Amino acid sequence: MGDDDTVYFTDNLVSVLAKYDHHQMWYIGGNSESVEQDVMHTYGMAFGGGGFAISYPLAEKLVKILDGCLDRYYYFYGSDQRIWACISEIGVPLTREQGFHQFDIRGSAYGLLAAHPVAPLVSLHHLDYVDSLFPYKNQMDSLKSLNRAYQLDPPPVPLATASQGPANSIADIQNMEELECWTIHIQYPTMKSNPCELPVVFMLEQAEEVARVGP
Repeated sequence: MGDDDTVYFTDNLVSVLAKYDHHQMWYIGGNSESVEQDVMHTYGMAFGGGGFAISYPLAEKLVKILDGCLDRYYYFYGSDQRIWACISEIGVPLTREQGFHQFDIRGSAYGLLAAHPVAPLVSLHHLDYVDSLFPYKNQMDSLKSLNRAYQLDPPPVPLATASQGPANSIADIQNMEELECWTIHIQYPTMKSNPCELPVVFMLEQAEEVARVGP
């Protein structure tokens, strides 16, 4: 299930779902990036904008109770929350995958994408409400650039298209006793007003295949 304004990375979606036994009951998706939205709805729900997947055995169970269940939860705002409530009655919890993105954010998505976990990018929602993913390009051209990188190397595409250097935070381990107690001091730099002193941001300009390794 997903929205009509969501971009899906289908090869990554297939690889993510392939990890699970499709003979079992699975409810797979992700939360919102917005704490406000998660608190307003629930942290246990897969948000429909980012998309979610239901295995066939769970769908078989769900369809038998769906009509009455939707009537019971008519007061929930969206269909994704109603489906979550119905699945909860069956007793199947949400299995979170970090590549599903509801994108309940505004402005620049750079920080979220640059800090993306080591997980396949599955979906991006609400792209009309965030800044262009690449500077000096409109959103459509940005998506074409992102898709080009994805076609060449699907899993690491967010990390490959946005990065920062050099690193500006320093882990300062005071002594071995503190290390043994899991105490690590992080020294954060102050923000610089001079643009020349800010970290350099590298963005993807183009992607091309230069060699193929293996058969």
